Amino acid sequence: MKTLFVMFAIMALALNTNVTLMAQDNDSVLCSVCQQPNEPKNNFCTSCGAKFVALTTAEGFRHVSYRQPARLFSIPTALVLPELQFGITLGNSFGLEVGESFLGTIGLGIGDIAEIELSTSGLITGLAAGTTSMRTAGLKMKFLESEELGLAVGASLRSSNDRERENRTERILAAAAPDDYAMGLRGLNYESRITTLSLSVSKEVREETTLHAGLGYSDIRYRDVNSFFIDRPSIFSPSEERRGQWQAFGGAVIVMGERTKIMGEVQSFPFFKYSVNRGEIRLSHMYVAAAGVRFSISQSWSLDSGVRYQSNFIGLADTQIRITLNGVFSLR
Repeated sequence: MKTLFVMFAIMALALNTNVTLMAQDNDSVLCSVCQQPNEPKNNFCTSCGAKFVALTTAEGFRHVSYRQPARLFSIPTALVLPELQFGITLGNSFGLEVGESFLGTIGLGIGDIAEIELSTSGLITGLAAGTTSMRTAGLKMKFLESEELGLAVGASLRSSNDRERENRTERILAAAAPDDYAMGLRGLNYESRITTLSLSVSKEVREETTLHAGLGYSDIRYRDVNSFFIDRPSIFSPSEERRGQWQAFGGAVIVMGERTKIMGEVQSFPFFKYSVNRGEIRLSHMYVAAAGVRFSISQSWSLDSGVRYQSNFIGLADTQIRITLNGVFSLR
């Protein structure tokens, strides 16, 4: 409830903020996203690709563009934030399981070809109880963008940099891993870190529909695995284990109106599970899907709302409704 209160308070502020329209002359109009001049007849900015919304006012014909993050709900697109655009995302993550944690992401566009991002995200594990989070830093670069082909290609590198300590108490295990708890597991802690390199492709297939897809490879390290049991001695493994895993993601965006988009996505994540019989951590895949709407509240603020489902859920009652607030601002 506290999370929703904070988000709706920010939304109310955004709704009460006047949208600033860009000055224009008889020959050109400035894009409010990247500040570059465009011909008044354009429907989108030829520099950054932002769509224009035509408004008729007492002063005449104006253009407004709605700024949005360079991703779907959680999967990256091949595009990046325009130069000196600052992005912030607040709310529950659509991609990773973090329960009711209030997470945040900030990003900055560099030179119209790169974007840096700092994030607090969740790490899916078979023993998680909704409190796990991992701090990551990322760099995404756009290598190719063709308006004629409606195609863009980019790559990103994301890393947790430092190791995160995970601690699973008896109470957490009883609630989140009842099968392991019944087999005598009473505690588990370890350190882990992850680095993922991914390639993204975005392709406009129709005027209002764009498909996004990508492939990633994760280098995962964990060490100091300490397991506690009620019916046998504890097991401690100080050595660092290294695992590699391929992941895939894809999604689609359909523009329904000036402010509204329908989005859907599906992706895979590393999934940590503990084998009680073997006394070790094992790595597998988790699949997560989300579908819903992105609505532009104002020129700088947009709201993502949708439903989320992951492969280890067992029925409709497990479906989650997520809300995320995005802000993108010009630093020029």
